[in-house]
Amino acid sequence: MSTATIVTMIFRALDIIVDVINMAPKAKAQYASVSALVRQMGNENRDPTPEEWAALDAVTEDNHNRIQNS
Repeated sequence: MSTATIVTMIFRALDIIVDVINMAPKAKAQYASVSALVRQMGNENRDPTPEEWAALDAVTEDNHNRIQNS
C-alpha cells in the first residue's frame, strides 16, 4: 500500500469520526424518543397506531439515508 493510500484512508477515517460525533446528539434524541414510544406501547400492551408506525418508519428511513450518504 502506498503512502498516499494510507494517508487517504486516515483522512477518510477522521471524516467518519467527525460525522459520528456530529450525528451523536441527534441519534441520542432519536433513541430517547423511540425508546419512550416503544416503552409506552409495551406498558399499554398494544401494537403501534398507524401514526406511531409512521414515526418509527421515518426514524428508520432517516437513519438509513444518513448511513448511505456517509
